[in-house]
Amino acid sequence: RRDVLKTAAVLGLGGVVGLPNLVRGANLREIKVGYQLGAQLHQWMYPLGKEKKLYEEAGFAIKGQEYASVGIMAQHLAVNEMDFGLMGLTAVMLAKAQGSDVVIVGTQNQGGSALVVAPEIKKFEDLKNLPVGHTGVGAVQHALLTQMTTKFNTPVKMVTVKPTDMVSFAKNGEVKAVQVYEPFAAMVSMQLPGWKRLILDTDILPGNQCCVIATSKSFAKKHPDVVEQFLIVNVKTTKEIRSNPEESIKIIAKASGYEEAITADAYKLRSVVNSGHQMVRLLSVVGRTDSQRQLVRDSRASSGFSAGCRKALCIQ
Repeated sequence: RRDVLKTAAVLGLGGVVGLPNLVRGANLREIKVGYQLGAQLHQWMYPLGKEKKLYEEAGFAIKGQEYASVGIMAQHLAVNEMDFGLMGLTAVMLAKAQGSDVVIVGTQNQGGSALVVAPEIKKFEDLKNLPVGHTGVGAVQHALLTQMTTKFNTPVKMVTVKPTDMVSFAKNGEVKAVQVYEPFAAMVSMQLPGWKRLILDTDILPGNQCCVIATSKSFAKKHPDVVEQFLIVNVKTTKEIRSNPEESIKIIAKASGYEEAITADAYKLRSVVNSGHQMVRLLSVVGRTDSQRQLVRDSRASSGFSAGCRKALCIQ
């Protein structure tokens, strides 16, 4: 905390860059964060950051909002009803294609989704014209399922199902398969006899970037230091889940309200945790002196922050 205060003092945070309440005494800046329904395994920075008090260290008071629809989350980001969204990549890409102000500033997990099928289904072609559940148009799961129908030249009846209802829809025979993110894939396969993961998202898209950290371009330009500190929390929680997976799984399971065994199965078998390498072109050094830029770099390095950028996805 002393280092953060020192950095804030030197950089003139609180007036110069428009951050009036960031790390000033006991005051915490409220940050509104949207996240996907029951997807804590994909968005580990939310529960781990809260449990480890990392947000408070960064000067943030987090106000979370759970979303069943990532499309709505993207809309709320675009109009600044949310500051950050922990969400699927596809929703951000669709929002950008429609002219939205939403931009990607960081990564979460790679992989971590699966097509889980009924006992009698042996291959994707067996699902021809049968009902298959997914999480909604605009979501990663819908995009993956659509790609499978093309890849295997097999049409299916697509059914939108809330992730929390996947088990009941499968159990009642309303769908013969579900394309869903973990830990819901683990729930279906572990709770329903004979149901199994047939295809992983990484089978369709190797290295699939599932979830990302998004914000609006206007928010990023107005509050670059908030973006930087938020991403440093992400790096720290990524290191935490990689170095202490058992403890992290307990925290995530508790935050999600799901059995630890289900969370462990989902993490161990299907959810590929990224390296913490951030897809962000930091705006925090824009318009500063050389000494201030160096201080930002030193602060970033001491926090394990990496500012690599993929041109197609970064803030431009």
